[in-house]
Amino acid sequence: MITLRYHTLQTQELLEIETIMLRVSSVLFVYILDYSLLNKPKNEVYGCICGLIQRMRVCQILNITISEFLEFLMDVEKGYNNNQYHSFYHAVDAVMVLCYLLECFELFRYLTSMETAILFITALCHDIGHPGKNNQFEVSCQSNLAREFSNLSVLESKSCQMTFELIDKHGLERHVYPKELKQSTVKMILTTDVVCHFALLENISILRSIIHQDVRQYALPPLHAHKVPDSTQLTGPPQLLPEERLMLCHILTHATDISNPCQPWPIFYRAAQLVCIEFFRQAVEEFHMRLTPHIGNTNQSTFSVRFIDFIVYPYFQANSEFCPKSAIEGQASTINVELEHIEGRAMNTFARVKRALGKYGFVDQSVNARVNSVISGIDLQSVYVDIEYVGQISIGTPPQNFSMDFDTGSSDIWVPSTKCLSTCGTHPRFDPTKSSTFELISNDTWRLQYGDGSTVIGYTAYDAVRLGQYIQPHQRIGLVSSETTQLARDTYLDGIFGLAFPPLALTGIQRSIVEDLYLAGEIDKPIVSFYLGKTKEGGKGEILFGDTNKNHYEGELKYVPITEKTYWQVDLSLIDVNGTNAMNGTSMPAILDTGTTLIIVPTAISDIIHAAIPGAQYNFFYGWRIPCSLADSATKEAITFYLDGQAFPILIKDLVRARQSSSIVMPANDLCYSGIAEAQIPLIILGDTFLRSYYSVYDFGKAQIGLAKSKV
Repeated sequence: MITLRYHTLQTQELLEIETIMLRVSSVLFVYILDYSLLNKPKNEVYGCICGLIQRMRVCQILNITISEFLEFLMDVEKGYNNNQYHSFYHAVDAVMVLCYLLECFELFRYLTSMETAILFITALCHDIGHPGKNNQFEVSCQSNLAREFSNLSVLESKSCQMTFELIDKHGLERHVYPKELKQSTVKMILTTDVVCHFALLENISILRSIIHQDVRQYALPPLHAHKVPDSTQLTGPPQLLPEERLMLCHILTHATDISNPCQPWPIFYRAAQLVCIEFFRQAVEEFHMRLTPHIGNTNQSTFSVRFIDFIVYPYFQANSEFCPKSAIEGQASTINVELEHIEGRAMNTFARVKRALGKYGFVDQSVNARVNSVISGIDLQSVYVDIEYVGQISIGTPPQNFSMDFDTGSSDIWVPSTKCLSTCGTHPRFDPTKSSTFELISNDTWRLQYGDGSTVIGYTAYDAVRLGQYIQPHQRIGLVSSETTQLARDTYLDGIFGLAFPPLALTGIQRSIVEDLYLAGEIDKPIVSFYLGKTKEGGKGEILFGDTNKNHYEGELKYVPITEKTYWQVDLSLIDVNGTNAMNGTSMPAILDTGTTLIIVPTAISDIIHAAIPGAQYNFFYGWRIPCSLADSATKEAITFYLDGQAFPILIKDLVRARQSSSIVMPANDLCYSGIAEAQIPLIILGDTFLRSYYSVYDFGKAQIGLAKSKV
């Protein structure tokens, strides 16, 4: 239990800090943590930093308790001024980046325990006392600080002075040589002065040659990030000399200070805004003092681009080349998940439409009326059935297996749990008590309400999720405790694996799993690609995380920008039906959705399309049906969808709903469901009927969708 001597916090606050600390210190990999701590509650920040300190054994190295460290941390916070950017939150960010670099690139293996501890003290204190203005300003106006420190690294020298005072006050040096701790801290803080940048860049080249001289001769043991060993016990990579280790510490300290442009866009964007606000305020004072502004409204973008292109990018590029883990293991890879086509119970068109509309919160009463009719409730015995694309994942340790719908139309990952006693049908249920890696998120429940009235209720947790050959060690998932019978009837799909953007999520994810895999270095690109095979070609499919598979498409990918980061939504400007624009000159949003079987369009558009299909008939209960014989015809007639002005034709024969078996020959007058359905909605849904014809690539990084004709 944390107890404080010099500061006052409520018991509940201390418990909250301790809970977060224990979670952070025990997660398997540091990269899965939430790095966007700006404006988070102080107790959450304290808990996170204490967790990282425990994780890296800093208290053990300095022979202090976590309570003593928390007292030190709270005084560090008091020492920071309330600047826009150079504040306590910048120090917190530096500590998190330092932990990331040490763990994910295994650089702690090259340092002594004391050097690791000093690095964390330095990251916390490197800008303490910062006045919100740069060295150039302090020297130009001959401020008290500039005179006190003789115009040399003014801000850094002030930070060193205040750091020493806190080290003395809290007795951090009592079990180590004060001289060693203070001298090393001084040297590291001074290297955050931007004038040291190019010298550090040269040092990276020197260190790289030393490390790479022997690094390929060694095999690093498996990394268990939450058990960082004492470097005196290290075997494997060559040990560095003291001056070489100090060089590495300087390089890492500077990296943590300038790392914002390398972080996810929301974090970098906010940091860039705060830096500009801080420097704009300095520019106002510079103007009144008749000094040349360091950065102002007129040169903000130029300054930012140059800082990234000439300072940050070359520095981190050089860093990545000497990191031993990347040197041994090489480039990131891809993750492959095979899809099986499952021949399910035939559902009539309106039942399919109701399910799809429900996901988007739409209700079409004319559709509901026909779904609820006696005729539509009969199990259809047609040999043409619906095809579900199902991929296997496992959750927990040891793994528990589930058949999932990999769905670009939603964002959460959820499966039934053992709490779902009677409403989850025959689906397998995840049992948390049988998983050693399960972590419940207390008081975090969610409710998914579909527009058709069906619901899913559950709770949230973390556990290991296996995708193909890869295990995501700490994935946020939803566990269903209750669902309505409409959802339980689909016996082939156990759960949903959402691949849309986080704003749609109900389980509180901050990033999609694709972005997490990319940031962790497990995949090359923040993309996921789909191949959905046609029934006559075997019906199998493939999902590839991190790249594309050219064996599954012809020609080049055409990229279409998405219009917002929620669904994979694009602009559809024209539907060409035999030279007629079925949209009558209007444009409409279209969503590409791997979790929906059909193409769903407004009624007027559906009527125009089906009027151009020979033999198409409309039935009140079944909707549009078309001749089954079209599936095997040689016709080249097509319906062409224009996405962002680019043409994507779908052959009419590919609108016939999939067959149960390609060996069955149907009578010429038989009718099959059409792959295009109608509903009164203000958008168009391009489901599997469209996507079977195109290899599709969903690019989170560039906010675009790539499409190329699928190979037969």
